[in-house]
Amino acid sequence: MIRRPPRSTLSLHDALPICKLIEETLINTEEKFKKLAEQSPNMIFINKKGRIVYVNDKFEQVLGYKKEELYSPNFNYLDLVIPKYKSMVKQYYAKHQRGEELKPYKCTLISKDGKEFDVITSTNMILYNGNIAILGSFIDLSDLQLIKKEVQIYKTIAENANSGIAYSTPDGTLIYANPFYCKIHGYNQRDR
Repeated sequence: MIRRPPRSTLSLHDALPICKLIEETLINTEEKFKKLAEQSPNMIFINKKGRIVYVNDKFEQVLGYKKEELYSPNFNYLDLVIPKYKSMVKQYYAKHQRGEELKPYKCTLISKDGKEFDVITSTNMILYNGNIAILGSFIDLSDLQLIKKEVQIYKTIAENANSGIAYSTPDGTLIYANPFYCKIHGYNQRDR
C-alpha cells in the first residue's frame, strides 16, 4: 500500500490574515505611486483598453483638460495628439496590445486650447485593477527647445563679436574661443 503524504490545507480562518496583508500592501503601493506621480515634473497617465483612467495633476495643468473630461468614456486619447502623429501613436498602441515593449519616442501633443507641445513619450505595460494597462509619461521638451534657442543666440553673438571671447577649464584647457580671440592669439580656426 502506497501512503500519500497528508495534504496541506488552509482554512478560511488561516487565509484571512494573508488576504488582509495582501490588501494592505496593495493599498500602500498605490498610495506610494500616486504620491510619486503627483510630485513628478512630467505628465503621467494610465491608459486601460484605450481609455485614460489616471492622470497626475501636471497632466491636467499642462494640457488644460479636467480629469473628469479625460476619464470620460467619450474621450478619445488620440485627441491629445496632433494629426501628424496619430497614425504612429495608433501603431505603438497596437504593439502594446500585443505585449510588445516600446522605446521612448517623440510626438507632439495638443492642449485643450490648441497649444502644441513636443514631448518624449515613454510607456510600459502594467497590471492595473486586474487588467493590462499602459503606464506612460510625457516629458515636455518646450523648456529644452527654448534653452537651445537661447544658446544659439548667444553663440551667434559670440561668433560675431569684435572682442576676444574664450572659455577654459581651471587648468587652462581651452574649451571655446570665438574667431576674434583666435585671430588675436594666432590660433587657426580649426584649432579652437
